[in-house]
Amino acid sequence: MTDPAASRLARLTFGVIALGFVGGFAYGLLSGLRFDLFVATMFLFPIVGALITSQQPRNTIGWILLAIGFVWMLVVVTGVSVEVWKGLRGLLLALSSWLWVPGIGLIGTFLILLFPDGQLPSPRWKWWARLCGFALVVPSVALMFAPGNYVDEGYPNVVNPLGLEFLESFIVIFFGFIALIPICIVGCTMSLIQRFRRSEGQERFQLKWLAAGRAAQLPCISS
Repeated sequence: MTDPAASRLARLTFGVIALGFVGGFAYGLLSGLRFDLFVATMFLFPIVGALITSQQPRNTIGWILLAIGFVWMLVVVTGVSVEVWKGLRGLLLALSSWLWVPGIGLIGTFLILLFPDGQLPSPRWKWWARLCGFALVVPSVALMFAPGNYVDEGYPNVVNPLGLEFLESFIVIFFGFIALIPICIVGCTMSLIQRFRRSEGQERFQLKWLAAGRAAQLPCISS
């Protein structure tokens, strides 16, 4: 893909994300639905991603930031849609109940692991990147096709229409992979510390910027 094509795709992606966020929050405000502050702050990621890709269309970090924004935009849109299209509530919940996994996981793993140049700290981190991908994909798939209802989402009478009964015997094992996510986040944080110790100049400044941004989010996460 050429730089101009990548730039156009980035602008289009950000436009879709912005429309989803603004439209979803506007409808929610008018209809009495509420989104917490944490979800609202997720719009900051695609904003920064759009700024980066406007100057460097192939920048990996820029695209990861846009991907994070796209996932949380889907959370907002499906959250509204569940209340609007009640006849499709089961399907919408099945397609969205797992979005928190990549939404949180990408922030804690690949954004940190590849920051700031889009490259791994060293080749030996390749296996860790694969483990992070595994930790995000398996729970996402398990949550999408898990049989049962959505009591945790506040809809105890809604059953997953995509639920596969034969997975019931293995679902505890699949959900156990969720425990890999915090482990992967800790490992990626260690890679960031290692990278910071070896950094200097502009790279060190960028790493300080990332640390400041994560610190600013902590009050939102705790609330």
